[in-house]
Amino acid sequence: MSIEDNTRPIEPEIVTDFAGRMSYGSYLALDELLGAQHPLSVP
Repeated sequence: MSIEDNTRPIEPEIVTDFAGRMSYGSYLALDELLGAQHPLSVP
């Protein structure tokens, strides 16, 4: 650990790359979120 720049190494158990596991849209559950919208007006 370095006191000068206030950082420490990342532990090996920490997952930092989710590219093969999920997209940002799936993380946010965009399909569910956008499907829950109920517009008050008709376009």
